[in-house]
Amino acid sequence: MSINRGPRVEGALPGTTPSRLELYAFYMAKEKAILTALNMLKQRDNFDITLTGFIWAPLAMEVPIKFAL
Repeated sequence: MSINRGPRVEGALPGTTPSRLELYAFYMAKEKAILTALNMLKQRDNFDITLTGFIWAPLAMEVPIKFAL
């Protein structure tokens, strides 16, 4: 299996550099996941640009995120 959850090229050795197509597929899957999560945020009212909702973040990033907010 490759990073895009599809079969790898026949005969490819484990640990080799993924193909450009595999990298693009991984990038697009990541972008889609991020944008899907952001699209679930709600605007408070028509005059406010603040978005509210729940976003997942790794536990290791909790302190830097709270500091940034």
